[in-house]
Amino acid sequence: MTNAVCRHFPACGGCRLQDMAPEAYRAHKLAGVCEQLDRTGLAHIALTGPESSPPRTRRRAAFALRHTSSGIVAGFNGWRSHDIIDLQECHILCPALFALLEKLRAHLAAWLPKGKTCDARATLIGDDIDLVLVGGPPLELEQRRQLAALAEKLGVARLGWRKWDRGPTEPVAQLRPLMVTFPHGSVRFPPGGFLQATAEGERALANIAVAATAKDRKIVDLFCGIGTFALSLEPEKQIYAVDGDEAAVAVLREAARANLKAEARNLSGNPLDVLELKGYDAAIIDPPRDGARAQIRQLAKSAVRTIVSISCDAASFARDMKILHDGGYRCESAHVVDQFLWSAHIELAAVAERAG
Repeated sequence: MTNAVCRHFPACGGCRLQDMAPEAYRAHKLAGVCEQLDRTGLAHIALTGPESSPPRTRRRAAFALRHTSSGIVAGFNGWRSHDIIDLQECHILCPALFALLEKLRAHLAAWLPKGKTCDARATLIGDDIDLVLVGGPPLELEQRRQLAALAEKLGVARLGWRKWDRGPTEPVAQLRPLMVTFPHGSVRFPPGGFLQATAEGERALANIAVAATAKDRKIVDLFCGIGTFALSLEPEKQIYAVDGDEAAVAVLREAARANLKAEARNLSGNPLDVLELKGYDAAIIDPPRDGARAQIRQLAKSAVRTIVSISCDAASFARDMKILHDGGYRCESAHVVDQFLWSAHIELAAVAERAG
């Protein structure tokens, strides 16, 4: 074991593995994936990595905030606790995200009543921040004015509000445009949108997808988001990008690339079926944490030659890969990408190919 570098360890819930020696940390990251693969009869799939993002590169975070009698407390929740660790240092966040905490302490009390709590979802886009406040007082006219003034004081590019965590984001103030650039295109970042946790992790995952589909012409990008993979592929590829997030699909449509079609569709309840998949050479699929059982079942029955499976959960990854395996696809290895440094979370990328 080694000494943890952060004064908030182990009380903070963010970096539970920070005190582990490098080899023990690597083994721990791989062990959970190996266990899930063994359970599903896929022990033959070899693991490579983990490819870890460096410290201080996390570009999105969910902060907890409380207005106390002594001011605003801002940071992460404690381990298995609703207590908020008032962060004085952080070794995973980009410095610009960490600096936002001090600004929130200085200015949030003008909007958040004493004794109340809220969350703050912050995403660093280049040198700017998209900030979404979750909870707090109802968004009446006076609160809108307060939040518009808060955006100016915080210096964020955009500030939005949600009533609850999974509710729609309501934009309140837009001070500057936010654009995300991928290797072959740029898109507007929608309010409260999704990016991979680190730029390094994004590149690692995209590089695997690009290499696996290098010889393919027609590609379907499932759970495409704002185009992380679609806009990393060469422009001459013919791409059909699908996601249930209408705001993400809307900004991807604006990319206006001739060979790129984007559609909003609930792939969990209404997956692309075998007939719709006909003619595609490859599929890239990056579902949410619970996986894509319905869509994977259709892919397993299809004639798609190559399937690139991206996952943020070892259990759903193993389950979905087992469905593909039983459908005649073969996968020899999976790459572990460690965007969530010193935590138990992992990302996985694997390539499955139609046997024969």
